[in-house]
Amino acid sequence: MAFKMTVSKEAVEGLEVVPAGIYMVRFMGFKPKMSKADPSNPQKAQSLNYNAQMEITEGDYTGRKVFEGLNVGAGWVLNDFCHAFGLPMEQDPSDDSYSLPGEWDGTEGAVETYVYKGPLTGKVAKIELAVDTYNGKQNNKVRRYFCAIDDCDKLYPQVKHSQDLLAKRK
Repeated sequence: MAFKMTVSKEAVEGLEVVPAGIYMVRFMGFKPKMSKADPSNPQKAQSLNYNAQMEITEGDYTGRKVFEGLNVGAGWVLNDFCHAFGLPMEQDPSDDSYSLPGEWDGTEGAVETYVYKGPLTGKVAKIELAVDTYNGKQNNKVRRYFCAIDDCDKLYPQVKHSQDLLAKRK
C-alpha cells in the first residue's frame, strides 16, 4: 500500500533563531566539507569548512544547536575558537604551521569522512551570538568567542582576539 511521509511545518521552516546575546555552549564535533566552488572565479581553489557543532548549555535555549563554518582560511577565527574552549592551537615546529588540537580519522582526501578525535570535544565555551540575515532568512552567527586561557596575553602576546567576527566577514 502506498503512503506519504510528512514532516511538520516547523521542520520545513526551521527553528526560530536564538536571540542575540551571550551563551555558554558545549562543543559537540565537526562535520567537515569543502567550500562551494565559486563559478565567477573557477581558478580559486576550494577550502575546508570545519562546520563546528555546538549546543547551548544554560538558560531558556538549553539544548539548541549552534553551527559555525570555521573556514581553514580564517586562522584567526580558528585560534579564537580554540582559546574559547580553553585550548591553544597546536604548532608544528617543522614548518611553523598551526592546527586544531587533536587528530582526525577518515579517508585521506575524502573530507566528509573525517572524524575529529581531540580534546575540544565536550568542552564548554562562552560565545556571543548575533542574528544575521542571508538570502532573506535569519540565522545565528558567532560574533565573538571569549578567551578562556588564563594569562593569554602573556602566554601568546602575538594573539589579538577578535571583538566582532561579523565585521571581518563583510
